Amino acid sequence: MKQPIPNEENVTPQMADCEPTMASNRYSIRLFIVAFVFTGAVLAWLSWSTYDLYTHDTKFEKQVELAGELRGTIVHLDEVLTMSARMAAATGDQQWEVRYRKFEPQLDDAIKETLKLSSSQDLRETDAAHVKLVEMENHAFALVRENHAEKARTLLFSPKYEAQKEIYARGVSNFIEQRHVQMETKERSESGRAV
Repeated sequence: MKQPIPNEENVTPQMADCEPTMASNRYSIRLFIVAFVFTGAVLAWLSWSTYDLYTHDTKFEKQVELAGELRGTIVHLDEVLTMSARMAAATGDQQWEVRYRKFEPQLDDAIKETLKLSSSQDLRETDAAHVKLVEMENHAFALVRENHAEKARTLLFSPKYEAQKEIYARGVSNFIEQRHVQMETKERSESGRAV
């Protein structure tokens, strides 16, 4: 069969049929580009949000871990200092004061480091109790050096001394408890955000 020779009558209908198809293709391409850009933006936002959650959680967990380590150090050094002061009062031996002087700056540094993590009321009370305990212990050492060991023992086993020890211990324990509650609250909040 012979093909018709293209003329104006034959060409025009074919061009008219192509225009709706090309317009439809352009619309589909634009829709695809918009969907692609939107999907990319959503994925970028989700990636950033996940990274942000991870870094905040990691930082907070390290702070809680450090607070726990500092609590252990504080409790240990507090016991070392109390025992050293009481042993000096009981024996009159100067080696206990030397031992006390070795560990007292370490305890002071640990308390200051904990205060950097949080300046809660409990920690301020702990720090104030620590200062009072150090004053009493230094006074006891002075009494021992003056051969008044009985007065030193009376001071170190007095209700006033024990009251400061109680404030001190309670403050450290409350601080750690608060950090754990904060961590649990943050974990629930972050898990809700992640969902």
